[in-house]
Amino acid sequence: MKSWLSFLVLLAFGVTNGLFSATSGGGDPQFLSPDNLNLNLSVITSIYLRLRNGSVLTAALLPLPNPAYIPPVYPWVPNAQMRLFTGGDNRLLATGNGFEPTLTCSADLSSLATPAKLIVQMQSRSFGDGRLFWRLPGQTHFTAAQSVSFAVTHDDTLHTYAIPFSPGGPIAQLRLQPASDVADSEIASIQLLNATDRVLHTWLWPDPGNDGDGHTRSHEQTENRDPE
Repeated sequence: MKSWLSFLVLLAFGVTNGLFSATSGGGDPQFLSPDNLNLNLSVITSIYLRLRNGSVLTAALLPLPNPAYIPPVYPWVPNAQMRLFTGGDNRLLATGNGFEPTLTCSADLSSLATPAKLIVQMQSRSFGDGRLFWRLPGQTHFTAAQSVSFAVTHDDTLHTYAIPFSPGGPIAQLRLQPASDVADSEIASIQLLNATDRVLHTWLWPDPGNDGDGHTRSHEQTENRDPE
């Protein structure tokens, strides 16, 4: 009984983390992930026998990571004072649990032209002003000296905020603080513009060119990631 319980714990761990891979009798790969969890007792029994006989795992206490699995990279990463969820109407729901909830873009923007404005479409149920930070190439931290504040209307209605800033050259990263208190902000889109209002970069949720993980289809194919 203990061996069965141990196996089920290992199986649940592998399935939850997208780690397990097994081979069916016909030689076709089967990836046991939350998206392909069509298991029955006979499959579980077959895998258990392979484990017991040492044909799949040897002395490992936990299953080894699947080398074909690439974790997603999200376009904006929250700090410890914010949680991200999928909102309605193709929006990013940002829930603050502190007084400085921020999102940091994960992309390196240094190859773009010098930006001059950030356009944020957002609906807020929070409090306080927002703030935009930028980091120049070679810098490792965001500072208050390289930031601008902007007023936010917290009336649970979608508004467009144009936030001008003057970095003096290309930037490496952006950090957005949508409010200065707890509660929710729903972000519909973010656009980075130059001084002539030419769009340098656009973030949408979900991005129409990908599956919502922050990578375009062409980029996923380049990295051998499943674009679907």
